[in-house]
Amino acid sequence: MSESILSVGIDIGTTTTHMVLSRLSIDTISIFNRLPENSIAAREIVYQSPITFTPIVYEGENRLIDFEKISLVLEDFYKQAKIDKNEIESGALIVTGDSARTDNAQKVAQALAQAAGNFVVETAGPKLEGILAARGSGAVEESYRTGKTICNVDIGGGTSNLAFIEKGRIVETACLNLGGRLIQVEECQPDLFNTEQFKTVHCNRSGRILLQSLGLSASAPLSKTDLSKLASKAAALIAEYCRIGTGIGTGIGTGIGVKSEEEPSLLESLSETDVPSLAWLEKVDEYWFTGGVGTLMKSQDRPDTKSEKSSAVPFGDLGQMLARALLDLLDRKRARFDAAGIYATVIGAGLHTMQVSGSTIGIQSSQSILPLRNIRILKISAEPNNKGYLTAQVTKQLNFLDQLDDSEPLALYINDLGRDDISYRGIKNLAAEISNLLERLPKVAVKNALVIVLKEDIAMSLSQILKGMLRDKIILTIDGIDAQNGDFMDLGKTLGSAIDPNCLSIGVVIKTLLFYK
Repeated sequence: MSESILSVGIDIGTTTTHMVLSRLSIDTISIFNRLPENSIAAREIVYQSPITFTPIVYEGENRLIDFEKISLVLEDFYKQAKIDKNEIESGALIVTGDSARTDNAQKVAQALAQAAGNFVVETAGPKLEGILAARGSGAVEESYRTGKTICNVDIGGGTSNLAFIEKGRIVETACLNLGGRLIQVEECQPDLFNTEQFKTVHCNRSGRILLQSLGLSASAPLSKTDLSKLASKAAALIAEYCRIGTGIGTGIGTGIGVKSEEEPSLLESLSETDVPSLAWLEKVDEYWFTGGVGTLMKSQDRPDTKSEKSSAVPFGDLGQMLARALLDLLDRKRARFDAAGIYATVIGAGLHTMQVSGSTIGIQSSQSILPLRNIRILKISAEPNNKGYLTAQVTKQLNFLDQLDDSEPLALYINDLGRDDISYRGIKNLAAEISNLLERLPKVAVKNALVIVLKEDIAMSLSQILKGMLRDKIILTIDGIDAQNGDFMDLGKTLGSAIDPNCLSIGVVIKTLLFYK
């Protein structure tokens, strides 16, 4: 049996906003002795919006997303697509780059998502943005398929986000606060020598730092040559940060190739995260470029566009100049531009798989917190011989989720349990790991509640052991569920059994973010 649903993906970035509508064909597969499973049989992009500037307003030093204008932008997208919002059955709204840092980002995202329907919302900080771009470009899938180590470099308006992928697994992320919109300008009166002059409309912190390093100021008019110097400086720093250029040095101190004593300190001051480790930089087989600047690099790399004359600042920023400067520095043999470009993002949360948990779930006063929506799933690989593995893995994953809302519920999906792990001793050891986790990372239990998800039929046994260990926590253990890292989950109310009132199940909806590839 097959059904069709409409899903939407909305990306609100530093510079631009866009939307993608997709129609998904969902097949229901019946498996002997198991509940039916849903899978995506086909996906069709039915509408791809034009790239629109993200409306930003300034209130003193505060940078805000203009809620009224962004609402109108999205309304216009729906009209162009000739789709009623009520027809949308699922979706994902992602706020990235400097837009994710605006004072009202989370509020705007939640309001837009609620107005649009049952959406997954991500306010992506630098680490998570790099992960989403790597998945959206297809780099993760390519690395898994070929075994190559790929660095996905997502260059947008405010940031350059790196994700290092080894054998299909993202092993490290990094973020440099440099992008195409570090300065916004508009043309003004030429000088006495009839030279083009530009006045600064807005300049972010990174832009001010680079201008100062070049002996320039945002308060004075800037020439086309000045802007070109600024773009070249930014490109050189990005190339050094990633080691993507030709003739890059061996690195001093930071593990990054540098050309002068000035650049290590500049790179450190502009890096939002720890700088990339030399161990991963030296392993990279290919660099994939995505984001707005990545798209400009792709278009300018074509032979038929190199000689074309165009405005120095067609978008009122450095995007075009930065793309050209980066192309001049690249080691072309390892560079790839044929990925999703600016559309390396989600196209929706289209796979909503309805599952029913096992009938021996563990509930500790959880009726008061059910139902729950949009619970973020962290997938954990069981390592029974490695004491403290649960705390270590959760800590690492939380480090990726740098914009995590303190009120956002979490679920730990513990998989790879072996035969010994589901014995009484194994379950007791797992309970000890969970207890240790909550002692070391109490924030994991949002409002004192934590959801533990398992595939194996041990939820009730685990719950009974945890009751004696964690009397002040609300722990919900459910089993019989299949999910992936990065999925979201809705939990309904408990479903009782007419035969045995002690046998309770929960309706579970797993939401999977969808990408172009």
